[in-house]
Amino acid sequence: MSGPLRLPGRGLVDRTRTVAFRFDGRDYAGYAGDTLASALLAHGVRLVGRSLKYHRPRGIVGLGIEEPAALVAQRHPDGVEPNLRATMLPIADGLIAEAQNCWPGLRADFGAVAGMLAPFLPAGFYYKTFMAPRGRWLFYERFIRRAAGLGPAPEGEGGQRYARRFAHADVLVAGGGPAGLSAALSAAQAGARVVLALAGTQPARRLLGLARQIEGHAAAEWAQDALARLAANPRVTVLPEALVAGAYDHGLYTIAVRGAAGDPAARAGETVWKLRARAAVLATGATERLLLFPDNDRPGVMLASAIAGYLHRFGVLAGRAPVLVGNNDTIYAVALALADAGAPPRAIADLRPEPGAAAQAAASAGLAVLCGHGVVAVEGARAVRAVRLAPIDPDTGEARGAVHRFACDVLGMSGGFTPQVQLCAQAREPTAFDPAIGAFIARPRGGAVHAAGAVAGAFALDAALAEGHRAGLAAAAAAGLAAPAGMGAPRADAGPDPSPAIGGPLLVRAGRGKRFVDLQNDVTADDLALALREGYRSIEHVKRYTTLGMGTDQGRIGNMAGIALVAAGRGEEIGAVGTPTFRPPASPVSIGAIIGAEPLAAAQPLRRTPADAWHAANGAVFTNAGLWRRPQFYRRPGESDLDAVNREVRTVRAACGVIDVATLGKIEVQGPDAPALLDHLYMNSVGSLPVGRARYGIMLRPDGIPLDDGVVARLSERHFLLTASTGHVDTVFEHIMRAIQGGVAGMRAFATVVTEQWFTAALAGPRARAVLAALAGPGLDLGADALPPLGLREGQVAGIPARIVRVSFSGELAYEISVPAGRGLDLWQSILAAGAPHGIAPYGTESMGVMRIEKGFLIVGREADGRSTPHDLGLERMVARRKSFIGARSLRLPAFAEPGRRQLVGVTPVAAGARLPVGGHLVANPDPAATQPSLGFLTSHCWSPTLDRSIGLALLADGRARIGSELHAVSPTAGQSVRVRIVAPCFVDPEGARANG
Repeated sequence: MSGPLRLPGRGLVDRTRTVAFRFDGRDYAGYAGDTLASALLAHGVRLVGRSLKYHRPRGIVGLGIEEPAALVAQRHPDGVEPNLRATMLPIADGLIAEAQNCWPGLRADFGAVAGMLAPFLPAGFYYKTFMAPRGRWLFYERFIRRAAGLGPAPEGEGGQRYARRFAHADVLVAGGGPAGLSAALSAAQAGARVVLALAGTQPARRLLGLARQIEGHAAAEWAQDALARLAANPRVTVLPEALVAGAYDHGLYTIAVRGAAGDPAARAGETVWKLRARAAVLATGATERLLLFPDNDRPGVMLASAIAGYLHRFGVLAGRAPVLVGNNDTIYAVALALADAGAPPRAIADLRPEPGAAAQAAASAGLAVLCGHGVVAVEGARAVRAVRLAPIDPDTGEARGAVHRFACDVLGMSGGFTPQVQLCAQAREPTAFDPAIGAFIARPRGGAVHAAGAVAGAFALDAALAEGHRAGLAAAAAAGLAAPAGMGAPRADAGPDPSPAIGGPLLVRAGRGKRFVDLQNDVTADDLALALREGYRSIEHVKRYTTLGMGTDQGRIGNMAGIALVAAGRGEEIGAVGTPTFRPPASPVSIGAIIGAEPLAAAQPLRRTPADAWHAANGAVFTNAGLWRRPQFYRRPGESDLDAVNREVRTVRAACGVIDVATLGKIEVQGPDAPALLDHLYMNSVGSLPVGRARYGIMLRPDGIPLDDGVVARLSERHFLLTASTGHVDTVFEHIMRAIQGGVAGMRAFATVVTEQWFTAALAGPRARAVLAALAGPGLDLGADALPPLGLREGQVAGIPARIVRVSFSGELAYEISVPAGRGLDLWQSILAAGAPHGIAPYGTESMGVMRIEKGFLIVGREADGRSTPHDLGLERMVARRKSFIGARSLRLPAFAEPGRRQLVGVTPVAAGARLPVGGHLVANPDPAATQPSLGFLTSHCWSPTLDRSIGLALLADGRARIGSELHAVSPTAGQSVRVRIVAPCFVDPEGARANG
């Protein structure tokens, strides 16, 4: 027998196959089919981990995905995989699992000193405690992050194999309980292609040990037979160990599948399926939730349903001397099952003063039932040794009578059941609060998404089967399939269905000790009360302030208790408080599985320009811009990074420089309606451009906010070339295509991205014309009159057919020269050779950024930060008054003309040698620790070698009216404060003489 708590003849494990494994340095044995949790419980192991914040001892609480405490790391020959639920980790020969978040060991953990400091570590303590001494937050941050309670990120691949799959189906059924099986059967009989996602390897685990019949067969046997029939149906795909992690628009679902079932060909450890389903049935069931009593986190305190699950599924007793406490009838079914297994509960505490027939039946069976009682104390530190029960006032939660002590080794609790509505909410389907069960249930509208079983409030067996059948047929109908006549739902015999309705007090206030609402993040009932006292009323705000439900378990067993406490504290109904937003994934998915079998480089390919090899050979320090690799600057021997940037800027300002801008987005727009299309897209007039000219333009979003900026050049009457920011070209192209396809009826135009077909070099500086003239072919006149600012010419440059646009992003005389990509390196080297007598030097994006700040040129995403309007940026004169364009109506909104809007200004320190702080906010009070409103913030700043001082751009409330005034740029985290002067945003050559000469 593999463990003293293993019962003979029970469970679904394979007792012919013994499995050896190791946990926390000790050797154990289990059976094939065991999880790490069941195997450890069989050996009486209680302590398996430490909590995140206080490092309190923690044991196994649940049975599956709801497990919040028993997180372990699995060691492989080439790495460690952290944060695995012991309840979901199958044992295998040679498995090595370790406790995490403890040092030097699980039983003696130095981090437990945090528990002694608990009075000084309330909710949100990190926001309030580490503000002094000034400027030390960055020092504290390193230690706070090191103390994070989850396992360390793996450095290797962790020994796992990953894969991705893409599939289509008529109907997805999420959940393999009675409702899910019934739905899959009916949808398949209607002819639908069905994907059935089982959370484990066994269907309908709630039917194990249930003395009920379905269609004349024992309930568990019917479930196995139903699964076999589904697996044999060629139109059905059964995915065991599969969790539907996300529901998205247009019927897209992601499913995380552990083991070879996800992709047998890849022998994957985990596979992510991306499934398009015409309809879905959500039968995700309900999860038992915890109760709030002192020290409800001790190892040995478990969910009552988990105790029953280990008994029926694995043949394991969670303890030989159990005590049960609950507020609903389901605890009595667990009590009778334990009694049948030879471990009758020492006591059953029912928080309801008058539980009803189920309690009377248990008492008649000889079990000790204490009505109106709750737990006021749990004895034992690393394992439950005894509990103290007392009568509890249903209104106040206080003890009001004699205390009874019961020696025990496991305490099963049941605070009711929470339907798992995450997928329903992600699919934008409504939920409704059910006061009987004290939780929200799924109420889909009935289109492509349907719900059945406990998630929809149907807890009774016969009701779950009937609802599953109805939902399966409805989903098949939504997929365009008609069910044959005479199909009936599976029927269960008449039998006891324990009511999930709850009663009694929510919180036991009697006794000492913490009452945990979130066992993973150490969130207590007192933390929630503190959040309410400090003004956090929205459940979303309370969640973030306290970290309620933000762990890997997503608050499955504690969130509803937390919501109920917030509702009580606000004096409102639970339904009025609502739930936090359920975002995908509903269950954790390995990053490796998201990437799949491809190496990271393949998942995110790196683009290189034709001159990339030259840059690498000549001292370039690279940076990433979108997916492109670009030179940031070119470091010479003995130079610092700042020295290199300053040298490049001075060279461009005094002589000339050249930069590789091949990554600049390039889109060609052609067709009879191309001018009208561009006028529809840009806020300024560009359709009237003469051939051979270019114009700076800005595209707006429909809400009037800048989407991107660039230069539009007219190559012929029906042919335009647009430039877009390196990182925005895909967004701009989609914006154009939406306008072509749906924005303007009958639009005769098309767009093509040609970024990679052309190499572009920008030649800038007072000697740029001389350098370009040395390379110009016959007939290519570069004179100021022949090629004025924003002029376009085509001709030979260095013997290569080229387009030349006179446009500047540096404020100097500049030309952008574009040639076919295959000749890009030839052009680059020719420019450098021709420029050598003139002192030319290559420069990178950092130097380009310094020069654009000196000129006050904006960047979409920085100065145009997603809230700024053209007026805020000083570009109101560009807005066309006599044409309609995307975003025009929004610009007339009153909010865009309100006083106090943040406007683009320049900022420079009053003291010449001072430097602007990183991430600085503009305020009136020089004290960085003072509580005061932010008037604005720095968007970009640099050291200007041209001016020999620090300069920056900022968005400042009523900024243009403040030019000439003084404020303070502060960084509270760094403890810095710099007195600054507000100036016009252009620092160098505001008249533009250099670029226009």
